Amino acid sequence: MKPRSTGKLFAALLLVGLLTTSFESYALPPRQHAARGVIESIDHDKRTLVLVDPKTKTSRTFVWNNSTRFRQDGQKTSAETLRVGIEVKGYYRKEVGRFVLRELRWSNSAPRISKPVALHDPESMYSHGASNPKKP
Repeated sequence: MKPRSTGKLFAALLLVGLLTTSFESYALPPRQHAARGVIESIDHDKRTLVLVDPKTKTSRTFVWNNSTRFRQDGQKTSAETLRVGIEVKGYYRKEVGRFVLRELRWSNSAPRISKPVALHDPESMYSHGASNPKKP
């Protein structure tokens, strides 16, 4: 074969390969985020609620849909049980410029406050009569 016809054959095979190859792309689902706050307002007709972050005092509007899960004290419930003023934790995704709730959790019980426990106290290690090797 002549070198010229080899180049044309290679170009033709490359063109056929490119035309028959399907370019598939996979879109990743929107990333899920967590949010905490106190419910400032609820609109059941529009399926929206406004959460205020108690630390930063900023508010954000969330929407819910038919696939949003609501859990009160660990039990399944509906959006009808939501009340203004309760503290909630939610998981949402940003979809087409809106914050869409995937799950919203809250508890009616009082928050448990536990006393922090010291896991390791370096001074107490040597309080049993042993000398501290690092001290002169």
